Amino acid sequence: MTGDTRVDLSGSPGDTLTVKARADLKGELETFSANNLTLAGTVEKDLEVIGGSAGNTVLLKAGSKVGRDLFFLGSRSSSAVDSLTMEAGSSVGHNLRADTDGFFDDWRHASGGKDTVTLNGSIGGSATLDMGAGDDAVTLGGTVGSRALVDLDAGNDTFNFAGKIGTAGSTAEALKVEGEAGADKVTFAAGSVVNGKATVDLGTGDDVFDFAGKVGATGSTAEMLKVTAGAGADKVTFAASSAVLGKAHVELGAGNDTFTLVAGASFTSAKVDGGAGVDTFVGLISTPGLTLLGF
Repeated sequence: MTGDTRVDLSGSPGDTLTVKARADLKGELETFSANNLTLAGTVEKDLEVIGGSAGNTVLLKAGSKVGRDLFFLGSRSSSAVDSLTMEAGSSVGHNLRADTDGFFDDWRHASGGKDTVTLNGSIGGSATLDMGAGDDAVTLGGTVGSRALVDLDAGNDTFNFAGKIGTAGSTAEALKVEGEAGADKVTFAAGSVVNGKATVDLGTGDDVFDFAGKVGATGSTAEMLKVTAGAGADKVTFAASSAVLGKAHVELGAGNDTFTLVAGASFTSAKVDGGAGVDTFVGLISTPGLTLLGF
C-alpha cells in the first residue's frame, strides 16, 4: 500500500487492527482508538498509535518492522491497563516513545494503571518510556542504539534490564531510570550491557537494586554508575558478575539500608554513602577502590 494510512475506530473495548506478515505499508500508519493493534508486517515510515479510553495492547511480532519512529499514547483512565510488546526479531528503525499514562510531555501523571512494556526487539535510536502512576512492569531485553529513558513514576514498579544499550566506547549517559514513591525493584541481569553511563534514581520507598551486568567504557575514570535510593529501607547488591568500567557512586539515603558487595564484582572505584539510619555492609571492607560512608 502506497501513501500514508489512517485508521480511526470507536475506542470501545475489543476494537482490533492487524497488519499481517506479508503487508508492506510504504508510508506512515496512524491509528486512533484501536484497543488491540498487532503488527506482523512492515510500516516503512512512522507508526503512531493513539489508544482508546479502555486498555490498549500493541504487539510487534517477530519479523515485523517499523522503518522510522514508533509513538504509543495509552489511555488516560486510572483503571485502564496498557501494554506494549516488541518480540525478539521485531525492529524500530529510529526512536520509540511510549506514554502509557495518556499524556505526551505532561509530567503531572494524572492517571495510573498496571501497565507493561516489554522490549525484546531492536530499536535503532532512543527509547523513552513514561509509565505514569500504578504498579508498572518494564522489561528491556533487546537492543537500543543510543539512549533509554525510563520514568516509572509512583507505584511498586519493576524494571528488568537484560539487553544492550549504546555504542561501545561511549561515556555519555545511555540509560536513565527514575522511580518515585513506592517499593521499586530494578535489576540489571548478568550479560546486560550499558555502553556509557547509567543513572538509577529509585525515589522514596523500600527499594531494591540488583546489579549483575556491565556499564561504562573501557579505560574511563569518570562516574559511569550513579544509584540514588532515597528514603526507605533499601537494598543494593553488586553481584560477582557486575562490572563498572569507571567510577560507581551509590547514595542509599535515609533509612536502615543494606549494601552487599559480592566477591568478583569489579569497578575502578566505588563510593557508597549509607546516609542517615542504621546501615549494613555485607562484603569485604578492604576491597580495592571501595569507600564506605555512614556504615
